[in-house]
Amino acid sequence: MVMKIYAIEVGPIRTNCYIATDGTSGNAAVIDPGEEPEKLCAELKKHGLVPEAVFLTHGHYDHVTALASKSCLSNKPVYIHKDDLFLVSGKIPKLASLLGFCAVPLSGLSCYEDGQTVEAAGLKIKVIHTPGHTPGGVCLYIESEKTLFSGDTLFCRDCGRVDLPLGSEEQMAASLKKILALPAEVKVYPGHGRSTTIASERKTFADIL
Repeated sequence: MVMKIYAIEVGPIRTNCYIATDGTSGNAAVIDPGEEPEKLCAELKKHGLVPEAVFLTHGHYDHVTALASKSCLSNKPVYIHKDDLFLVSGKIPKLASLLGFCAVPLSGLSCYEDGQTVEAAGLKIKVIHTPGHTPGGVCLYIESEKTLFSGDTLFCRDCGRVDLPLGSEEQMAASLKKILALPAEVKVYPGHGRSTTIASERKTFADIL
């Protein structure tokens, strides 16, 4: 297997949306389709890929809003941690409106749990629960490829905000310790900004390890 990852920046906050595939199946796992569904669908078409499932690292509107529009992602399985369901149902417009944006509640989502492995696009994707930025934040780990999609938990030389509603500095510290225990060579693809590695971020967060 030769996994391929395509990254596109979407929306005014420049959220990283990722398309991952095993390189042979023609199917893709879509991670954090924040906004601009037409841009995402064009990228999938460009590479001859069909979306098989959508994985959300957390429920903030800038990572999920593309799902509210009819697009190539419609009627595909969408996974989120149960502790973030409240962010994408009923009251989702609340946080978005506070920041000057609009969002639409989502429904029909599936919930995954810490330690669960979900298979899509020829990939085995392990869920690592990493609360701190949100209660149901997760990182998605493809062990065979030493690849981690870290959402808004871990960035290059930084971590996600903990000052938003239900954020927790204590939980974030515990979550960072958990994922920084992964092998040093693991490549990290964050929800915003450029990619990094576990080895590099161990240096960044040496004070909490």
